Parts: sequence; structure tokens; C-alpha cells
Amino acid sequence: MTPLNTFYLVCACAGLALLIVRIILMIAGAGHDAGADVHADVASGHDMAAGHDAVSGHGDGADHHADSHHTDSDASFKMLTLQGVMGFLLMFGLTGFILNGIAVAGGVISAAGAVAAGVASMWLIAKLFSLLMGLQSSGTVDIANAVGQEGTVYLTIPPGGVGKVQVVVQNRLLEYEAVSDGKTALVPGENVLVVYYKGNTLVVHKI
Repeated sequence: MTPLNTFYLVCACAGLALLIVRIILMIAGAGHDAGADVHADVASGHDMAAGHDAVSGHGDGADHHADSHHTDSDASFKMLTLQGVMGFLLMFGLTGFILNGIAVAGGVISAAGAVAAGVASMWLIAKLFSLLMGLQSSGTVDIANAVGQEGTVYLTIPPGGVGKVQVVVQNRLLEYEAVSDGKTALVPGENVLVVYYKGNTLVVHKI
């Protein structure tokens, strides 16, 4: 095997290995790009606040609107990210090895074909990961889905005042500000039913 063929083969193997690891990490939930995950599962007060922001109609509406107008530019940017480099290495090496080692097309032709295949794969990988990230972010929590759900009082809800409850919405445990539809205080640990909402505040009824 010539040094050039060895170089192509190493590039292909490296790209394939890195791409497989990247996909596994994404499936496991550990491969999100920085800033791509807009959801917050409630595990602490800070995370709950983040989850509360995630259900804000104004914030998510604006972000979703902006994202819809920047899909192409995002995809172009992602061509230069890690997954784009992975795709380039894989197709560059594979195409180069086939052209030079099997088809015996020569060094110049194999290099040109390898580069062309690498650039094309970068574009395709960018589109693929853009689609995957779009599917991940499509699960934005809608506060309306909290209506009819049972929850638990987290912070005391005084008569005529505002407290907080924890409610499972779209398979996520989130915290919301809440008021009672009754005239007695609701203390932490009591079970409540969400009857409707006002803005970002739930109106609950003691069960």
C-alpha cells in the first residue's frame, strides 16, 4: 500500500470513528452543542427557574421565530463544526482511497475527487445535524399543557397570594408560580389540580 493510500485510509477510519462516537453521545443526551439545549429538567431552584423561562410564550416565540429565519446560515456555520470535520475526513479518505487505490486514477485526480466528496459531505452532515437539533428543540414546553394535570405545592400559596407548584408537563417536572382558587392557604406537599392559567401563573385547586 502506497503512503498516499495509507493516508486516505487513516483519514477515513478517523472520520468514521469520530462520527460514530458523536452520534452515540447525541443519542445518550451528552452531545448537545453549546447553547443548543433550551430545555431544563427541574433538579434545583435555578434549573426550575430556567424551566419556567422555557415556557414563557414571549421568549420562546421570539427564539423560534428567529431560528426559523436563520436555518440556512446555521447550517453553513455547522459545516465548520466538529461533525462537519468528521464528515469531511470520512468522505475525503474513502473517496481518495477508492480513486487512488482501487480505480488507480492517479494522485491529482484522487485528491481532487476526495476534496470534492469531503466538501459535499460537510454540507450534508451540517443539514443532518441541523435537523436533529431542530427535532430536539421542537419539544418546547407549552404552559397550556399543564391544565388538567395534578401537581404538588412547592412553596406555600397564601390566600390571595402567589406561591409555587411542581407539575409534570410533557414528561418534565417543572416549577410554576401558582395561585389558589380557594380561600385557604396551600402548604408544601399538598396535591393540587391545575384548573387554568393566567399568563405564566397557574390557578390550582386543592385535591
